[in-house]
Amino acid sequence: MGFYLAEGCVSRNNIIISQFGAKNKEMADVLYSMNLDIRNIKVKGIERGFKVKNKKLANYLKSFGHSHEKYIPDEIKQLSPEYIRLFLDAFRFGDGSTVKGKKFKGGNFRDELTYFTASKRLADDIGELILKIHRRPSYYLQRNRGKIVKHKNGEYAGKYDIWVIRECYSQNAYLKNLKVETINYNDNVYCVELEKNHTLYIRKNGKCVWCGNCLCTVIPIIE
Repeated sequence: MGFYLAEGCVSRNNIIISQFGAKNKEMADVLYSMNLDIRNIKVKGIERGFKVKNKKLANYLKSFGHSHEKYIPDEIKQLSPEYIRLFLDAFRFGDGSTVKGKKFKGGNFRDELTYFTASKRLADDIGELILKIHRRPSYYLQRNRGKIVKHKNGEYAGKYDIWVIRECYSQNAYLKNLKVETINYNDNVYCVELEKNHTLYIRKNGKCVWCGNCLCTVIPIIE
């Protein structure tokens, strides 16, 4: 599912997973281990991915829509952190990046893990999974729509903006350049409240944080 949601599409009864380069062999080993009927796709002699013929599986995968509509099913969201980690690694293998950490000034920096998708819903789902493996997501929206982007197989104009989700190790998020503005206001003020624990998980400008409710009481003040 990680491979498909990152790089897959359905054509009739065929599931097509687009991938090329050194990643091909690793992906092929996984697909072959599932006993699927697969064959390599080659363009000008270069392997560009895989085609899997399976009518039942194709009909199921069609329900996840096109690239900008895809989402992660609840069955994966309800898995243990161990299996969620496997899914995230598979998705990132297809549509993400891993920058290996390096030693610098005596410190050993951890790998930088990033995920990409054109689907807002899928981006939200990835953030939920990152939270469930005890990490913190951070979001950034690349304005790629209509922009000419150079790829290994040519230059193309982007159809959609791209969500970039970083998997952060730190438990703290920082917002810079916050501006405080005082305005004249004379009306009601509202606050979201949860019945149990009064704790919300919120996202603001791409930063995700835990937030408590405003617990208020009315105290009479007698001059």
